[in-house]
Amino acid sequence: MNVDSDELATSVNAFMAQRLVRKLCSCKEKIDIPENTKNEIEKTIASISPQAKVVISKIDKIYQPKGCEKCNYLGYKGRSTISEVLVIDKEIEKLISLNALSSEVKSKAIENGMLTMYQDGVLKVLEGETTLEEVNRVAKDEED
Repeated sequence: MNVDSDELATSVNAFMAQRLVRKLCSCKEKIDIPENTKNEIEKTIASISPQAKVVISKIDKIYQPKGCEKCNYLGYKGRSTISEVLVIDKEIEKLISLNALSSEVKSKAIENGMLTMYQDGVLKVLEGETTLEEVNRVAKDEED
């Protein structure tokens, strides 16, 4: 885009990215977490910086879609967002000014408390709002 990195770093306050996931209908069923899914959730939760200061639900049950008349037997009704917000603080501004790699900027932002889209999605899975399959469908590539 031919924007000087110094100008970009000093003129932007934040960047935001978001995706839509389907919300579970109220007919959702509580299930025990399969071992491989539990491992994936625990790994993601462990990668959340303490600086994020988020409340993490207990990792014991998740929900799956069931289907009813209200949701047209799909198990999902409505949509919700999963998002990440990169706040440009002094450390991030300096990295951008120095033309740091995007992976370096992302690592520093996560260290400073940014939640990635995938982490936000996993938290919504634990809250019973959506499924891990939905989060993987829209945000798994973002995490790699």
